[in-house]
Amino acid sequence: GSCAVAVSKIVDGKKVVTFAVNSCLRPLAAMDGCAVTTVEGLSRCTAPAFSGSQPPKPSLKNALHPVTERFSARSSLQCGFCTP
Repeated sequence: GSCAVAVSKIVDGKKVVTFAVNSCLRPLAAMDGCAVTTVEGLSRCTAPAFSGSQPPKPSLKNALHPVTERFSARSSLQCGFCTP
């Protein structure tokens, strides 16, 4: 999971509004009709095209978003509120 998530929803039938939400404080039912993106959802990971019997090994470096790379490099937590 993710503590802070980006929530996007359509307002007035045409404008997309995105805002940050603490996921542990927002009921699931409140997300009806919204798109929720976690830090994990920022990944650039795509399935590589290949020919042959063995697919190429995925590269973690190429799969991570710059934010996720920095979290990983510094052993960071997303907020630490619920971390013992």
